[in-house]
Amino acid sequence: MAISLIVAGYGFLELWGVISIPGSTAGETGIGIFSRLGNQIYLAAYLLFHFFILGFLFFTTRHIWWRVAYAFLGVFEFYIFLHTGTRGALIGFVAGVAATVLALFLFSLRDNKKLAAYIGGVIVFGAVMLIGFYVLRDSAFVARYPLLSRFADINIQSSTVRSRLMIWGIAKEAFKERPLLGWGPENFIIPYAKYYNPNLYGNEPWFDRVHNMHLEWLVAAGIAGFLAYLFVIGSSLYGLWWLWWKRLAHPIVVAALAGFLVAYLAQNTFVFDNIITYLFFVLLIALVQSLSWEDKEDKSFLRNHRGNAMAAASFCIIAGIALAATMHTKQMRVAGGIIDLLNSISAGGTALSFIQKVDALVAKDTFGTSEVRERFVDVLLGAANQHEGVPKSDLLI
Repeated sequence: MAISLIVAGYGFLELWGVISIPGSTAGETGIGIFSRLGNQIYLAAYLLFHFFILGFLFFTTRHIWWRVAYAFLGVFEFYIFLHTGTRGALIGFVAGVAATVLALFLFSLRDNKKLAAYIGGVIVFGAVMLIGFYVLRDSAFVARYPLLSRFADINIQSSTVRSRLMIWGIAKEAFKERPLLGWGPENFIIPYAKYYNPNLYGNEPWFDRVHNMHLEWLVAAGIAGFLAYLFVIGSSLYGLWWLWWKRLAHPIVVAALAGFLVAYLAQNTFVFDNIITYLFFVLLIALVQSLSWEDKEDKSFLRNHRGNAMAAASFCIIAGIALAATMHTKQMRVAGGIIDLLNSISAGGTALSFIQKVDALVAKDTFGTSEVRERFVDVLLGAANQHEGVPKSDLLI
């Protein structure tokens, strides 16, 4: 949570123009905060999960000042979350909150009928608010505020939704060709090129993701991998049900974790997983499994072997850091080099220095070489379109 405060703090400074983030327009438009994650979609997903973690922490501590701190952090991060302008994450948030409230309602039917009546009122109020916002989506009041206008523009006719539907159509064709084991991870670009829909003209020229994680698994791993994906989710849902049924956790805690899982699945219907979302999803399912480990014999086994478990965990952490440092460092430097390369253009660097940086990145011979060359061509085309403003010495180079 402390790290999330730092990340959101960067977003706040970016929003108010105190710091400048390459590629971000949040300082001018008030929408599209990147913070330190490089993309507003990633930031929105990162903050989305923290709302449910905050709910979990809020109801698992009895210290009033910690609760005040969690409430303040939740409001602050929700402010930053809204200014990312990410509609898929907002849908995930609404779905997650709805799942949390609905779970509390169902839990209360068994334990507290009076509380269930109050929660039912909250559900009705929330439904009326959503319907009201939908009815007023074209009103002058909504149009007056760019942020509200963006969130109101969630309809099947929008260009974003239409492009998503066409990409999902390509995913359908890819699955039909290789239904059992799929095309392999990271390979959607192959069926995308093979089954390209010309109506995508005007969008970005290539998509390396389906922009729907459920279809992504179906294309990448076929039915076999998709079933494994469903079993992981089903196991988590069963673990949450077990926590409530056996009263191993407070109903509010179980509801918050259920909302977390639903929010993850809902927002992944419109985007794709990345290291940020994977990290939190793995932490969630690990937490659910550990909380639902109720068998006393199993617990005694864990207590008797805690030292070995800690040693094994420490070894894995150290080995992971060592592998990342030795196997990933060069690729990470190339990724950072590409960002420096693009920043050097706006900083007024010369064409010669730019070419030297390109050569240095290509010489590292990583999977980022194609990206370096693509950016190089982009810059060349941009310079050709604006050749009047380019010094003659640079044109000669």
